[in-house]
Amino acid sequence: MSDLNMTRVPVLYLDKVWGRVEPFLKRAVDVSRGRYDMPSLYEEVKAARQQLWVIYTADEEIVCSFTTQFMYYPLRVNLSVSFIGSDDNSISKEDWVDIVLELMDWGRVHGCSGFESVGRRAWGRIFKDIGFEETFTIVESEI
Repeated sequence: MSDLNMTRVPVLYLDKVWGRVEPFLKRAVDVSRGRYDMPSLYEEVKAARQQLWVIYTADEEIVCSFTTQFMYYPLRVNLSVSFIGSDDNSISKEDWVDIVLELMDWGRVHGCSGFESVGRRAWGRIFKDIGFEETFTIVESEI
């Protein structure tokens, strides 16, 4: 990553950074179609069911925050990016590729055999060069 750093935030420090990451995550939470709100996401991270990550500059300015979680399927475990938000100006396509490759390594160390994320279709184009392909599109409606 160019001049950026990435770290997982230990639960012990959650309250110290939550106010700084909440604006980034809120945009993603707001389009979760009622699955989460900010208090419920906070509780997921506090209970260690999701992991909080930040990407920051050398000046310690946070430019992105996201959460991951382990998805336990009958035949495998995947690392899944749940919510992500950034300032949209600080992270290049090349940075995103580096970030995902680093996350994939972290997931592998923690027993994952796959990586997944549900998000904008643009992610498929960004990560195509490192072997990602769009496999599903989720369509939903209220009844």
